[in-house]
Amino acid sequence: MLSGNMCSLKEDCDVQYKQYGFVVGCNKFTDHYPFPNYDTVLPGGVWYSFPSEGRCQGTPTGAPNCTWSYEEAGSITLKEFEATASGDLSCCEGSCTNIWVDLFNPTTAAWRASTALDLFARKYTDQPQDLPAPLCDFQKDEWYAYDPWPRIDPWDVVI
Repeated sequence: MLSGNMCSLKEDCDVQYKQYGFVVGCNKFTDHYPFPNYDTVLPGGVWYSFPSEGRCQGTPTGAPNCTWSYEEAGSITLKEFEATASGDLSCCEGSCTNIWVDLFNPTTAAWRASTALDLFARKYTDQPQDLPAPLCDFQKDEWYAYDPWPRIDPWDVVI
């Protein structure tokens, strides 16, 4: 429902957020609902949406306007990431990489994810390399029990 922290269908978001508050949304790729509605190269993937109206400082209270927060842990850039796999298959602005080879292969997709985690761990030795994935307990039958609005793929929405 959200794309770039903006509702793709405002009326739908207004009804849902009035009922549940500005909760973090999630979706397991394996559920094929609501999106993506097809198999992906990372079947264990989960996407999360963080409505800006629910962000607060410190520990979330669960109030409608305080459902999530975060602490800066560090970042890696695409340039740093692409430098981990030198090659000549993909070049841009004078830099070449093979990190994007075989995009739709689950094994190489998992390798890219592992490479990103390893790069973060090398750059930020004081941070945990990985944390357990947050629970995604999306209940589509509850959330969409009354859903008169058309289903809109958030990746197709132009902002």
